[in-house]
Amino acid sequence: MTLSALVAFSAKLPSSVVRVVITIALAVLHVSGALLFAPAMVLASVGLSGMIQNHRTGIELALFGSAAILVARSLVAALAITLRCHVARINLKHRLARLCHLSSAEARILAGYVRREAQIGYFECRDATIMALEEKGILSRWSNGGNAAAGFPFKIQPWALEYLTDHPELLPPQLD
Repeated sequence: MTLSALVAFSAKLPSSVVRVVITIALAVLHVSGALLFAPAMVLASVGLSGMIQNHRTGIELALFGSAAILVARSLVAALAITLRCHVARINLKHRLARLCHLSSAEARILAGYVRREAQIGYFECRDATIMALEEKGILSRWSNGGNAAAGFPFKIQPWALEYLTDHPELLPPQLD
C-alpha cells in the first residue's frame, strides 16, 4: 500500500473509529511500557515477574506495535494537513489566474463591485457575462429571491474582491 493510498484510506475512516484505535494503542503502550520498564522488585511484589519473563517478547511486540500505530497515525495526519494546504494553494493560484484573464465585459462588472466596495450586485440571471463569472467561481448567486426589474443578487467571492482591490490594474480605468 502506497503512502497516498494510506492517507486516502485513513481520511475515509470515521473519526470515532480513529479515536478508538488511538485510545487502544495508547492503553497498550502504557501497560506494556509499565510492565517492561517497571523495577523488578515492584513486579515481584505483585507476582508478575514470572509472567513478564515468559511473555517478554509478546509484551515488547505490543509496545513497539502500539508505538508504531501512534507514530504512523501522527504522520498520516501531518501528511493529510500538508496535502490539504498544498491543494488549497494550487486552487488559489488557479483562481487568481482566472482573474488575470478576464474579458472586458467581465472586468467592467467586477469593477463595479470593487469601486462600490460592495459584495452584492444585482444582475439579470440570463446575462452571459454574469453566467461566465458564475461558472468561473468568481460570482455566486446570493439568493433565488429577485425579479426581472431589480435583478437577482450575485455575491463576489471574498478572495476575488480582495485580489482585485489590491490589483486595480486588472480592471478598466474609471471614467469620472
